[in-house]
Amino acid sequence: MSCFAHKVEMRTDTVIIGDIHLHDRCKGYLDAQVKFLIDLIDSENPGEVVFLGDVFEFRRPDPKSLLAFKEIVDFCSKRSILMHVVTGNHDQNSKADDGVTALSLYEGKDCSPYIYNTVTDYKSRVYIPYFEDEAKVLEALKNAGKDCLVFGHFGFYGALNSGGNADFSISLDKFKNTTFLGHIHENREIGDKVYVVGTPYDTAPHYIGNIPRYYYVVSNSTHNGKVIRSIPIRKPTKGGPRSFNLKLAEVPYHLEDIHSPENFSLVKIHLPQLEYDNREDIISKYSLKDVGYFEFVFDPLVGKDEDFDFLSFSEQEMVEIDRALLQEYVKNQNTSLDEESIMEGLEELEDEN
Repeated sequence: MSCFAHKVEMRTDTVIIGDIHLHDRCKGYLDAQVKFLIDLIDSENPGEVVFLGDVFEFRRPDPKSLLAFKEIVDFCSKRSILMHVVTGNHDQNSKADDGVTALSLYEGKDCSPYIYNTVTDYKSRVYIPYFEDEAKVLEALKNAGKDCLVFGHFGFYGALNSGGNADFSISLDKFKNTTFLGHIHENREIGDKVYVVGTPYDTAPHYIGNIPRYYYVVSNSTHNGKVIRSIPIRKPTKGGPRSFNLKLAEVPYHLEDIHSPENFSLVKIHLPQLEYDNREDIISKYSLKDVGYFEFVFDPLVGKDEDFDFLSFSEQEMVEIDRALLQEYVKNQNTSLDEESIMEGLEELEDEN
C-alpha cells in the first residue's frame, strides 16, 4: 500500500458507502451503478472509502459484475484513494462462514483494496464481515477497543432485513462503539452510536422511488499527537438507479423523477385487469421508451381473500404462448434478449410438445 502513503495524509475524509449490489439486471443498469459510485467518490475526493458489504448481488458474481467493481478499484487506485471492503452475505461463496469470497480476486497487488472477510482490528478500527453465526459478531463487538470505529455487515434486534420478513437477535445494548452498518437497506440513526447507512441508490424493485438514500463522511485531524474524529456527516445522494413500483393512476405524480436525467429509472406499472390493455398508449403518453427499463404487470383477477376454482373456470389453457405474443413482448419491453434468441426458445418448446 506504499503508493498511498504520500497522499492519504493530505486527505483526511473517509467516505462510507452501504450495500451496492452490482449486477447486470437489465441493459445499462450496471453501467449506471458504476458511474454513480465513481461520480460520488470523485465529488468527495476522500483519502479513503469504506464499502460496507454486499458489493455483488449474487454470491457467485458474473464476469460483468466482477469487471464493474474493478473499474471502481482502478479509479480509486489512480486517485490514491485507499479502499476498505467488508464482505457481506451476498459476497460470500456459501453460508459456511469460511471467508471464501470473490472479492479476494482484488487483493495482492500494489494499491489493491483491503478485503475484510474475518474480524479485523486495525488502527483503531474494527471491521466485522457478515456471519451466519451471530455469536461471532457479538464477540467482536465485545472486544472492540474503547475508541474504535466499527464497520460491519449485520443487523440488530428490531431491524428487519431488506425483504422485511426477518429480524436479528443482537440487541442494541451490545453496541458500545460508534458503528456503521451495511446489510439493512434503509437509512437509520440510533442515538449517537449506530448508523445504518442504507443503500446509496435503489437496489430492490419494490421501492416506490422516493425513499431518501445517503452515504456518510467522517473527517479526522490530529491535535497534540491525538487523532480527533468529526461527528459523522450524513449526505443525501442524487441519481443512480431508482425504482418506481406504481399503480397506473400514480404514474403522473412521479414523472419528473422518472425522467430526471440524473436517474436510471426502473419503472413497473400495475394495470387494473387483464382486459384493460392499452399498453401502447401508456408507453407513448409517458415516454417510457426513454427510461432505463419499464414493464407492466396486471393486478390479480381474484383478491387474496377470495376462493376461486381455476380448474373449473375453463377447460382451455389460461395463456397460450405464440410468436405474435413474443414479438409484442420484444417490441414493448426494454429487454436485453433479442427476438432471434426468444424464437429459438419457442421452437425448442414446440419440438418438445
